[in-house]
Amino acid sequence: MKYFEVKELVPKDVYKERGERSIELMDSRILGALDALREIVGLPFVVNSIKYGRDASGLRMPFSKHYSKYSQHSFGRAIDFIVPDYKTTHPEDLGYEAIYSIIKQNRETLKDIHFVEVVDGWVHIDCRVNTNGKDLIFWSPKNGYIDI
Repeated sequence: MKYFEVKELVPKDVYKERGERSIELMDSRILGALDALREIVGLPFVVNSIKYGRDASGLRMPFSKHYSKYSQHSFGRAIDFIVPDYKTTHPEDLGYEAIYSIIKQNRETLKDIHFVEVVDGWVHIDCRVNTNGKDLIFWSPKNGYIDI
């Protein structure tokens, strides 16, 4: 990984026990996609960070507060992140909507991102296999499937 440290992607307890080997619990497709998206956006992403109060945004284990048995996070296939400097450097944009467009416009480079959750305050990406045959799904908890 070019832009992220292992300890940013896994729970503190997992990193404390396994160290750098914790990366073995993550899917290589989501790691590659995260680095590639970070490269395209050109600004730092924050996954897990005490400074930003984020601790369950990568891998989630059964002891994790936000663990869900079938969540893509539980299989190491999902990442949530924020881009703290985005609104400062891109005041003309509507926040994360621009990142959703970047994902859609860069399908060849970001081909392993198959699902994007459209929420306020962060970006969720994962590399699940979509059962409806679509290559890329944008989904909102409020509105269901949406078109970006």
